[in-house]
Amino acid sequence: MRQGSGIGQDLVFEGAQILLAGDVARNVQVGTAAFELRGNVGGDVNAEVGDADQGQNGPSPMMFMPQSSVQPPNVPPGLTIDPSVKIDGNLEYTQSKDLTIPAGVVSGKVTRTAPQSSGGTVAREETAGQKVGKWALGFVRNSITLVLIGLFLLWLFPSFVRGLSAHLQAKPLPSLGWGVVTWAGFFFALFLVICMTILGGIFFGVLTLGQLTGTVIWLGILTVFGLIVGFVLVTTFVAKVVFGAALGKWMLARLNSPLAEHRYWPMVLGVLITAAVIALLSFPLIPGVLGGLLNFAVVLFGLGALWLWGRERMVRKPA
Repeated sequence: MRQGSGIGQDLVFEGAQILLAGDVARNVQVGTAAFELRGNVGGDVNAEVGDADQGQNGPSPMMFMPQSSVQPPNVPPGLTIDPSVKIDGNLEYTQSKDLTIPAGVVSGKVTRTAPQSSGGTVAREETAGQKVGKWALGFVRNSITLVLIGLFLLWLFPSFVRGLSAHLQAKPLPSLGWGVVTWAGFFFALFLVICMTILGGIFFGVLTLGQLTGTVIWLGILTVFGLIVGFVLVTTFVAKVVFGAALGKWMLARLNSPLAEHRYWPMVLGVLITAAVIALLSFPLIPGVLGGLLNFAVVLFGLGALWLWGRERMVRKPA
């Protein structure tokens, strides 16, 4: 604000620097690294500024502005108040050192607040008890989620879940191998769809077929989105439910329990055991990555079973 200009009410400013040579009728609130006050203020002044002794660090902020016929001034860091200024209210400023205020400049009270450390708030390290509590809560949440999703799948698609668990139980090693292939195949398919979308958009764009270009791009985006969502749902929930169902049925059959042929109990038992073993291997006070490796192996088993089940469905059986 140039000398002779004025603001009839309040001024609130946030930025790199401000030179206030005009008068403000009421209050001034400023948050900046450099503030120079040369005009009169009819109310209070609240200024959060940088330290005056820190110097000018880095390039001038004006270098990032577009070319203009108005040449902005270079304000020194911190708070600077001209001795001829008149502040009718209070002055509150944030700075590491007290500022020498000429007599008669501030009619009210002058208050200085020490700035916070530049490092910010340091997060406290969690105690062993907090880590164990968070781990136990995560285990309970994960178990409940998997059991509920498993019950939902068995309720709506019982033959699908039983077919996957039967393939996994009958062919565990092939399921693991095909799980690796499926995992790699997903990322290859994702890369292929992205490449085809880009090439198709460029091809139809060169031919100036705008509608086809937009259609190809949107179809590619939706396909990528659908692949990612489906893959995340399968690897996060379905694969673990299938592995749990196969494990629970195998354990109950070994025990000659009639519950082995039950619709829900094998899945519930297997999912709880799987979640418990993964959680124990991921105990926060035990270093290592065994829990993550076991979780990844369970996902691969489930993906392989899904691949075998889908391949069997697509191959036409001979008459």
